[in-house]
Amino acid sequence: MFMTVRFSRRSFVASASIATALAASPRFAFAAATGEDARLDALFTRIFNGKALSAPMKVNLDVVRYQLERRLDGPRVGVDSPQSPYRITQRSCAAFSVPDFLDSTHPMENAEDAEAYLARLAGLRTQIDNDITEQREQASRGLLAPAWSLDLALMQLRKLRAPAPGESSMVQSIVRRTAKKGIAGNWQARTEAIVRDAIYPAIDRQIALLEQLKPTSAAGDGAWRIPRGDEIYAAALMQATTTNYTPDEVHKIGLEQVAELTAQLDTVLKAAGYTKGTVGERLAALNTLPEQLYAATPEGKAELIASLNAGVQKMNALLPKAFATLPEQPLDIRAVPVEIQDGAANGYYYSASLDGSRPAIYWINLKEVSDWPKYTLPSLTYHEGTPGHHLQISLAQKSENIPLIRKTGGFSAYSEGWALYSEQV
Repeated sequence: MFMTVRFSRRSFVASASIATALAASPRFAFAAATGEDARLDALFTRIFNGKALSAPMKVNLDVVRYQLERRLDGPRVGVDSPQSPYRITQRSCAAFSVPDFLDSTHPMENAEDAEAYLARLAGLRTQIDNDITEQREQASRGLLAPAWSLDLALMQLRKLRAPAPGESSMVQSIVRRTAKKGIAGNWQARTEAIVRDAIYPAIDRQIALLEQLKPTSAAGDGAWRIPRGDEIYAAALMQATTTNYTPDEVHKIGLEQVAELTAQLDTVLKAAGYTKGTVGERLAALNTLPEQLYAATPEGKAELIASLNAGVQKMNALLPKAFATLPEQPLDIRAVPVEIQDGAANGYYYSASLDGSRPAIYWINLKEVSDWPKYTLPSLTYHEGTPGHHLQISLAQKSENIPLIRKTGGFSAYSEGWALYSEQV
């Protein structure tokens, strides 16, 4: 049975939040798993039948309905999420996400914030154990990440576990930030005890599980290697693109675009004097030129990030020529934390808090500085910063014309499409 939800035109903003809770509820997942998703049609018919909705309200309704429908995709194919079918990977588990959240997102303005930090950190033990339980159950059904992904996850878990408890980044984060704000308290000893007595033993249990499961991981890399993999991949593709293209159709589009971009690169490289070898070989040669590389030292990394900040400021000065409304939220540029850099993406974006208390963050992975020849960095800034994710998402957050669910939710096809377009403007 579905939860009872009543919508009205006046209360759509609040109702959208209720709809989000509905989508996340166990009853909703149960309905999907038992083939009762037809109730969604009945629910929306009962709520909105005969009501006159404005054009913007119809868009809001379409967004809520689409997000609810997508919540059904995973249970239909036997997973929680088609786009993330494994509980533990090098990018997805509580042992990675919670420390990162605590350091980059959790506020630290007063003693209450510090106490909340300790409470959240203490709760990480339960989250890690939940990941262990869920991954063990998934593995019994053949849902286990590829061996290379588990290797990276193990590498990061061991790196997170390696320092003495008092030197852990989970401890040093609160020590550093409370000292900066002048928040009195025995934060070092209290946090160290949590890490030593609760978190490290839980990480040890997760390491032991992955070491046990890794030999059972099916060979290969793609979703085809797991039960119902073709269905899972197709569902993930639909969620990511919001289209009904088949995997073969998208693959064909990809091949065509690679050929088109390769031809464009060939022209550009020849004009720059790079004429010998394939396009790939010429790019590889360009990427190793000393004048294109920052030093793989703390000073070199600082210089690289300084160049990114300069690029953002330069672009910000140009934005008024194309945009009437500009983002108010500040943008920080930071290196990906060492503990998660082995498996993290090369670049990604965290939006600012809605209340403005925390800036947006554009992350760059500097594990290998040589991954970032100087000529590649402007495109990354245009994508992750401005006029890409930061401009688009920040303006959505501040909009007075859309409900909360549209400020905080997102569609990859739209946000990534805008960011890719931004690289070319």
